[in-house]
Amino acid sequence: MPKLSTPFSHIRSPVKPKEELTNTFITDLSHQDNKQVLMKEAPQIKEWPTFTGVGEYDHMSFIKTIEMLQEYYAIPDELINARIHSVFEKSAKRWYYGIRQINGKNTWSWWKQEIITKWANDAWRYKIENAFENSFFDPEKDKPLTWFLKQVERLNALYPEMSQKMVHMKILKKCGGELEHALRSRCIEPCSTEEYINALEDIVTRTKIGRTWKKLDIKSPNKPFIKKDKSKEAFKPNTSNNNEQRKCHKCGGIGHLANNCLKKAKINEIVETENHNDKEEESDSEKETEESESSESDEINIINAQINNIDIIYEVLDVNSNLPQVGTSDTNLTNVQDAKLYKTKPARGMGYTAGKSSISIVMVDNQEAKVNLDTGAYCTCVGKSYVKKIVPDWQEKIIPIQGVKFSSASESMKPLGIIDLTLIFPHPSQCVRIKVEFVVMDNCTSNHFVLGNDYLSLYGIDISNQKERYFTIGDSKRKNFGFLNNKKQITVFKKEDKSPEKELFISEQLKEAEFKRELTEKMKEKLIDLLFKYKNGFATDKEPLGAIIGHELDIILDVENPYPPLLRRPAYPASPRATEALEVYIKELMDLGVLRKVGHNEQVEVTTPVIIAWHIGKSRMIGDFRALNTYTIPDRYPIPRIHETLTQLSQANFITAMDALKGFHQNVLTENAKKLSRIIVHCGIFEYLRIPFGIKNAPSHYQRMMNTIFPE
Repeated sequence: MPKLSTPFSHIRSPVKPKEELTNTFITDLSHQDNKQVLMKEAPQIKEWPTFTGVGEYDHMSFIKTIEMLQEYYAIPDELINARIHSVFEKSAKRWYYGIRQINGKNTWSWWKQEIITKWANDAWRYKIENAFENSFFDPEKDKPLTWFLKQVERLNALYPEMSQKMVHMKILKKCGGELEHALRSRCIEPCSTEEYINALEDIVTRTKIGRTWKKLDIKSPNKPFIKKDKSKEAFKPNTSNNNEQRKCHKCGGIGHLANNCLKKAKINEIVETENHNDKEEESDSEKETEESESSESDEINIINAQINNIDIIYEVLDVNSNLPQVGTSDTNLTNVQDAKLYKTKPARGMGYTAGKSSISIVMVDNQEAKVNLDTGAYCTCVGKSYVKKIVPDWQEKIIPIQGVKFSSASESMKPLGIIDLTLIFPHPSQCVRIKVEFVVMDNCTSNHFVLGNDYLSLYGIDISNQKERYFTIGDSKRKNFGFLNNKKQITVFKKEDKSPEKELFISEQLKEAEFKRELTEKMKEKLIDLLFKYKNGFATDKEPLGAIIGHELDIILDVENPYPPLLRRPAYPASPRATEALEVYIKELMDLGVLRKVGHNEQVEVTTPVIIAWHIGKSRMIGDFRALNTYTIPDRYPIPRIHETLTQLSQANFITAMDALKGFHQNVLTENAKKLSRIIVHCGIFEYLRIPFGIKNAPSHYQRMMNTIFPE
């Protein structure tokens, strides 16, 4: 490439040395003197940031500001530790004094870590997250600069390592759809926070994006909207006559209206009548009749006055009728009404059988106790023998009592002292606890606590005797507490001596049985005797399932051996979760004697795969017997309908239900049916010894067996 002709190329300008910008004042000082100068220029303590630890505080911003001052002005840790107590305020200062007293003098890095540990807790994070999530930009209320910077501070405090772009994206989502789109269109990343704030202020000022439009309620769209002048309406003269007295059209009184009248409207009231002829001249005949009717009008006025007096007395009684009334000998018994019966009235002479007790169950010191809600008892008390049974150390808790006399209906009571106990009334939704002071009586023989009307009124305990008897405590009227059966409490039966075999049956076979509270002791004894008599019909630990003899199920196919390939199917693939559940079910059925594993020398002609069905986290093994059911000859037998069974039971007083454990497994299979009901899984081939669930003739066979064993 040819070079350009430059005749003055050999003449070059002298190169000037590079100038270095130096601070002659700082360079002339030593390192120690430089630090002292910077420390002197450091801001005073009143200009330092403060930290309160209250509200939406930002402890990370406080720490960064202190570190920035330390870096710019070369402030040592000793000076920061000496001034840190002045920058803490309110709860933060109290926390600082407590930590300083325990740990003594430490470095700024140690205090920084303690601040993060104390104030960056889960409660603060939860509060800041909720404040950010619930903060949406409203152009009518919020200022763009204040709102945007507040969200930036919250995100920086929660996520210090979050990038500025992600902070902006999260804040834009709080601006709404149209406003967010407008901001994204104006500000294209990378953008600073100031650019977003300027764009937001410009959009809010110039446009109406993000604002809610308010519709004007104009009744007539054709007429222009005219704003009413309320000042003129305020001075509008009142044409109504305020001096006009109000008159009641019911009683004729002045000063009140009919809706506020205390007197009831009179039906067919006899009033004084007057004849007005509209200022016409009266005839001679009318004048004559007027004289004759004057005597009759006087009688009518007397009757009307008597009726009015009766109404006044009736109204006075009616005003106070809503208050509790106490009968006296002077009470008028002319108005008597028959009370309504809520239950069937017993036969004559058997009224005492309708009585019920007011005894309920409570928990005292984690023990079950009985309490009688006695509205006739003046005070709350308990017998010495019963409190000793519930609270063995009652003598150590008793408070002495002197100078007080107690008496019952038959004799005087001997008080020993007062004991303070806590009663808990159990309820499925929420239990109720009350604290009661019981007077311990020496000669009280009751086998329960007596809750008198003193504490019944203190806690607002109301007893309801309508239909079902129950009681409520306090304002929770929907939380009802029941009473124990009266017969269960007052009836005492003589217990017979049980044989050792019967005692063993009760302790082993009936240890998990629960009897309803409605059953009396006599009913329980009869029920236990009946169960013991037919104990062979129940499962035991050694024989968990029964085996009904004489009702074996046989499976007959409409094809002969060799069977079609549809009856020889491989095992279904299963997930690890289903495989584990299958192994559990196979082991359980083998322990119950329902399955047995087929040996390697046995000939297998029919195999049925199984699957695991899941429902609400629970699994169940189901055999796919569709192919076997296709070739099975059906067994026709009528199955009862549910509505017919319910109709037959509608008039029954007692209904006995028996649920057989794994009902189909109670029946055994014939040898031929066992070979046809084999199942195949990943761990081998197994043979059903009992009727499996899912085969074709199982319901009809089971119904035939039930009709045979339990004939009508």
